[in-house]
Parts: sequence; structure tokens; C-alpha cells
Amino acid sequence: MRHKTTMIICAVILGLALISPALASEDKNFEGEVTVGGVLADISGSEAKFNEYRNVNDSLTTMFDLTYDNNRYFLKLDGEISREKNFGLTGGLWGGFSYSLKYQEIPHNITFGARTYYLDGVGSDELGGILSGPVPGTPTTDVTAWKGFDYSTERKRYSAGFRLDALKPFFLSASFSREDKSGIKPAGASGGFSVTSEIPEPIEYRTDTFSVEAGYAKKPFFASVSYVYSSFDNDSSRLDFTNAFSGAPDALSLPPDNNYYKIGFKGSVFLPLQSRLSLNVGSSRTRADSVRLFDAFTLAPTGQSYNGRIETTNYDLSLTSSPLPWLDAKVFASYYDKDNRSDVIDDGEVNELFDYSKRNEGLELGFKLPMHFYLSGSYKNYDMKFNNRIDVTETNDDIYAVNLRWTGLDFLTLRTGYERVNRQMDRAIPDDLSEAVVESYVRRYDVAPMHRDSFKASVDISPMDSLNISLGYVYKKTDYYDTTLGLTEDKRDEFTVDADYTIGKVAKLYGYFDYEKVRSIQDQRQFTGSATVNPDGTVQDPLNFNWDLHQKDKTYDFGVGTDIYIIPRKLTLKLQYDYVKSNGDADFNYLLDTALTGGRTNSNIDASNWDDYRKHSFRARAVYDLMKSMSITAGYAYEKFTYDDVRTDDYQYVVSSFGFANTYLSGAYKEQDYKANVFFVGLTYRF
Repeated sequence: MRHKTTMIICAVILGLALISPALASEDKNFEGEVTVGGVLADISGSEAKFNEYRNVNDSLTTMFDLTYDNNRYFLKLDGEISREKNFGLTGGLWGGFSYSLKYQEIPHNITFGARTYYLDGVGSDELGGILSGPVPGTPTTDVTAWKGFDYSTERKRYSAGFRLDALKPFFLSASFSREDKSGIKPAGASGGFSVTSEIPEPIEYRTDTFSVEAGYAKKPFFASVSYVYSSFDNDSSRLDFTNAFSGAPDALSLPPDNNYYKIGFKGSVFLPLQSRLSLNVGSSRTRADSVRLFDAFTLAPTGQSYNGRIETTNYDLSLTSSPLPWLDAKVFASYYDKDNRSDVIDDGEVNELFDYSKRNEGLELGFKLPMHFYLSGSYKNYDMKFNNRIDVTETNDDIYAVNLRWTGLDFLTLRTGYERVNRQMDRAIPDDLSEAVVESYVRRYDVAPMHRDSFKASVDISPMDSLNISLGYVYKKTDYYDTTLGLTEDKRDEFTVDADYTIGKVAKLYGYFDYEKVRSIQDQRQFTGSATVNPDGTVQDPLNFNWDLHQKDKTYDFGVGTDIYIIPRKLTLKLQYDYVKSNGDADFNYLLDTALTGGRTNSNIDASNWDDYRKHSFRARAVYDLMKSMSITAGYAYEKFTYDDVRTDDYQYVVSSFGFANTYLSGAYKEQDYKANVFFVGLTYRF
């Protein structure tokens, strides 16, 4: 049925293309183009990785872009029909109203050919039957007998919008969208201490969103009121399965149905001295449907239920002004509060309700200086308060920045800037707490006290109309000066080059290069009990020791290309080559030699392949204009991806420890390497 639908739509589009000359001759306001082509793809290795967010396979492809505009009414239809479909329709009356309709299909392919020991129910909310091994009730370790399936999802988005401007200065707009998402993704299931299993989780979601905004827009005033409502529906509230280790019934809770709404107000007014005052206020509520709780071991209902409820409020106020020809200024303040009013469940352990508030205020000044210099500076204060977070109650960031720009030459622009961030933290755990608590020493990097220095510089050069060069450099260093256990330092360097050069009517050359280097250091401790937590203490033995990790990541990304006008305005050849390489290294260091047991040394525990990958891609495309209204395109694309990581080397579906199989994997993300050769040809008709 799907292929029939595709053929019918293609026939309609081709029919429009055939009758378009007659339409165009009678009505010069109708124009567009239609392209019909074919694709042949030879893919070896991981087809899922190559097609992670696309579906490039042997197929017929039709693309179209049709427009009608008589200076009063307008209409535009565009889209693509291949294995996935995308359509867009917009139209309306200039100055009166406009509308839009869109449809889009978005795949996400994770792994093809995954495996599971469950016999029934893959893709549903109930997994049944286990391929048993020698021990009754536990899965067989013969992976070849497992059932195959694909980890992939697909989104289908439908949307419609309408805007009314005929009542100017008043306006009204409304939109509605629906997204259906279906498929399977990997999930983790625990079987107890040090035992785990990877199982297929069903995806069958629907999200509906409606928004409306009404307002007034005429200088010096702007004001609007908006409302957004969204609902999320999941066909399954939980995934039932048989635990691979205990043989008993088990379950995973899945995302519950929920709804969300937000009411907002935006307003601004122009004031004297080229000033503008702006206000943005909003309030939202999110509610999750009541979820019945069940016992983790017996799966029997506990008689309790859980209702989720989140409330947020935001206020944003800013004043921009240019009171003098050489001065620009901005003052701003914002506040955001997230209030968690969900149910508190007490079943021996109480679920702490995490919420927070954040406040941001600052000042920005810009000065137009002599000799074509522009100097700007800013100060911002960013304060966050946390409730029920175990390690911190408040953080406060002071951010200072200064930037300088010079435009003294028509062909040259120079920019440089510096930023300093100072963060302080109020800890939830007193520093003088007993040394037996590991939280006394841990500082999590997202809230840890730190100093960060950032420097950037760039040069844009255009010595002639046909040549453009851009150079850029960024340096950033973060020092977590108060951290004992955790991330203590992070340094980053990035250098970029972009250039393009046009050789008359013969060719155009372009290229880019990007290099980034990231270095980080973290200090950690292995310990066996509360008495051995202290990293500065006297307990240092094979089971209680300090260690650190020095990580380096280098990424190279460059590309070159050319457009060669073999026959000007007739035959063009386009060539493009891109290469990206990431090289990671993890240098582990045990700071106590006696901890290096079992043949381990500080050399052989390192990982030189830490998230390493390489990707080569080459594209060649020739475009020949048969006539003014028709052209033919033929091309070839090559892509090769290689992934090398210590965490996926020698991948095993079944991992054994302590003398028994305690980890069962399904093959998600198992194979990432691929190589693809793609040939394509297309005929385009323009009218």
C-alpha cells in the first residue's frame, strides 16, 4: 500500500510538470521545479549507523517546489518523496492572513540485527518466554539461538498553523501539531547485585501540542498573550518481563501520560534616547497521570499511587538604550523558579523532590571609539538555589567579559575577547563533617567552585571580492580549585580556518579546517568502608587507594571542495571531500604501587582508544543544463566510518564474572563501522 501511495503521488507531481508549460504560458505567476531521480546504494557494515537519521537505499526519489504568487495571493508546495516523505504547504493573502500545513517522517536507526533471549512480545509491553540454558529459567548462552530484531524508531509529525494580520495593528496566530513515535529502544534491567540485562523497550508515543498568541504591534508598543497546551500519551505504562536471573516476574515503569500548559505575556515599549523596555512573563504546569505503584519483588499493587506535578514561573526584564552616539547599554534581570509538587512516597526510603530557582542579572556597555574600534564589556551574576540536593544548597557565578572589534580597513576585521567566571558554592554538607562520609570530599563539576578563563580571537580577511579567509582561536581553562574527589581541571583549545576563492568564470575553491584539543584531570578513590573513605588518611592498601585519570581528546575536521564550470552556464562539476578524526586517550594512574595486582601496571591499564573514530566522505556531482528549463544531475558519494573504543572492543553478548553469567547484552551499538557507495541520477524540470 505504501508503494502504491508513493507511485500515485509521483504520478500527480509528474502530471503537474507536464502541464506546467501551458500553465506558465497563461499565468506568469506560477513557477517551480520538479526533480525525479533514482538512488543505488551499496552498504557494507553497520547500515543502521550509516542511516542513523536517514534512509538512503535503492529507491525512487521525487522532489518538488511549486509556487504561485500574483502579488495578492500566494501559494507554495514543496516536499520530497522517497523512503521517507516530507511535505509542506503554505499560502495566504499578503497582509491579510497566512496558513501552513506540514508533514514529516524522521527515522532514528540504532542497531539492525540485535538479539534477545525472549521468545515472544518483542516490540510489545510484555516479553514472554526465555530460551533457557542448562540452568532452568536462565537464558541460554548460545547467542545464535536468540531471536533477532531491530532497534529503531520513527517519528511522524503533522502540523498546521494560521496567522491573521488583516486587523493590524492587532494580530492572531494559532498552530497545532501531532507527533507519533513508534519503535524499539534498548533498556536496562537489574537482576540484583552486579547482574544486569539489556532488553527491548517498546516505543508507542503520541504528543499533541496546541498554541495560540494574540497581540498588538505598532510603535511604540508591542504586547502579546500566548497559551500553549501539550499532552503526551504512552500506550504502555510498564514493561512486564521475566527476570533473566531470578526467573520471577519483573517490570519496568515506562514514561507516564502527562500534560503541560503555559501562559505567557510579552511586552515592550520604545522610550526616549533610543531606548526600549521589554518584559517577558510566563507560568507553566506539568502533570503526570496517576501511576499505581507495585512491589519491586512481587509486582503486587501496594495500594499507593504517584502523581507528578511541576510548576514553573519566569520573569525577564531588559532595558536597551543608545543615549549617546558612541554609547550602547543594556540592563537585564531574570528569574526562573521550578517548584516540584509531586507526591512524596515513603516506603522505607523517601523520594526527595528536587527543585530549584535561578536568578540572573547584569549590565552590558558598548563604546564606539576613534580609529574604528568598538569596545564592549559586561558583568553578569548568576545565582542558583537548590532544594533537596545532597551536595549543594546554592551556587553563585560572577561573570566578567570584555570584547574589542576593529574595522579600520574595508577588507579586514579583527575581534578579540576575554571572559572570567568565578563560582562559589554553599555546600549542603558541612566541611567539618565526619571523615567517614565520602560526600565530604566529592565536588560535582556542574556546581563545584571554580575559576574559568576564556580567550577568543578571530580575523576576517577579504583582500578581493573573489577571496575570503576567516581565522579563529578559542582557549578555555577551568580550575576546580576546591575539589578533592572529582574533576579538578579542564582545558580546551580550538583553531578554525575557512576560505573560499573564485577563479573568474572557471571555478570556485573552498575549504575549512577545525582542530580541537580537550584535556581533563580527575582525582578519585577506591575504598571498602566508611573508615577508609578519607583520601588523605593513613589507610592505603590494595583495597583502599587513590587514583587519577588524565584524559585527552583531539579532533581534526577538514574539508576541501570545488565547483568547476566546465562549460559555463551549461556543465558544472562539483567535488567535495571531508575528513573527521577523533583521537581519545585515557591515562589511568594508581597512586599506590601495592594496588597494582594481577599483573596490572600503570602502563597496561591505560586506554589509548577512548572514543576514537574516523570518517571519510567524498561526493562528486555533475549538473548538465539540457535547456533553460531542464537539467540532468548524476553523481557518486562514498562514505566510510570506523569506530574504535576500549568499551566495545571484543564485544560479548554474555559476560561472566564470579564464575557465572551475570550480564546479558542485546547488541545495541555493537557494530559501528560501515562503508557505503551511493550512485544517484536525477532529472529536473523548471518552469
